[in-house]
Amino acid sequence: MYLYAAFLTAKKGGALYMKQHFLSFEPTTSLYEQAIHPYKKWTEYTDMSPLIEIDGKDYRLIRVAGKIFKSATKNIFLCDPTGDIIEDRQLHRKGLSVYYLLNKLNAKKEELISSKDETVTLGLKRMYKGFKELAESLCDELTEAENIAMREQIDYFEKSINLSVNIEEEAEVLLSFIEQLEDNKIDRLTVSLIDQWNHHLFQWERNNIRMELLTIENGTTIRPAIKEIVYNASNFAKFPDQDFHEIITEYFDGIDVIEEDYLENGKRDWEQMVAIGPNKGEFHLETYLKEAWEGAYIKSISENHQNEVLEELLKYHENKY
Repeated sequence: MYLYAAFLTAKKGGALYMKQHFLSFEPTTSLYEQAIHPYKKWTEYTDMSPLIEIDGKDYRLIRVAGKIFKSATKNIFLCDPTGDIIEDRQLHRKGLSVYYLLNKLNAKKEELISSKDETVTLGLKRMYKGFKELAESLCDELTEAENIAMREQIDYFEKSINLSVNIEEEAEVLLSFIEQLEDNKIDRLTVSLIDQWNHHLFQWERNNIRMELLTIENGTTIRPAIKEIVYNASNFAKFPDQDFHEIITEYFDGIDVIEEDYLENGKRDWEQMVAIGPNKGEFHLETYLKEAWEGAYIKSISENHQNEVLEELLKYHENKY
């Protein structure tokens, strides 16, 4: 599992450095440029967000950045439509949460493009079909326990296919949002629109996580028994085609490595949760799988990270303002 962090921030030379360009921002108009002018140097430029609805009113975020390294964000201001800078900390924080989301969407663009690709789903469907044929041809040769294991493996592929299809669908929706933002087709970020983006992003993240959890669970319960069946030379003649044995072998080699990475990431996530709530206790695989599957687990980690980033941005802004 991995933490979906939108911002990679570090203080360097008096600036907060962001990894990605900001979606939907445009050159600052004279009204806002006049408001920000006292707070920027000649070596810096500004750009502004579309209108952002906060508590029923419209605002804009104004970014001050370096002219040479345009990803180097020096400061972020929240202004009302008249150009007045908002000093209310809670309002500013709400504006920065939208800023965080825009960065998160942009930072995940390449992953979303990969997620939209049907290659994973097609591969899982081939494995599902091949294992069903293999289970039928080996049914009389296998023990009851082995037949149960084969059925559970087929069920694993079926669940994985459903998750993969959902991931593709959510990725397509999110990429559509990003495209609209890149083309500056959205001139007002309403609460409803932001909630919609957050919802689809969470669904995409959660189903990616669930795919990882299924892989871990499969590797710790069913896959060892399936590998014994597959690698048994006496079963080779029963394979649906000669290429399928090689495909399965390559699949097992790859998925074993991936599972180890997923498990290590899960342990790191657990450590983050312990840092948030020390009473959580030591890492236990069964507990981790159950809690992470529900979604509240990773949501808590993500929200905690967002809170840390926003507080850092606010403190930096207040010190420089």
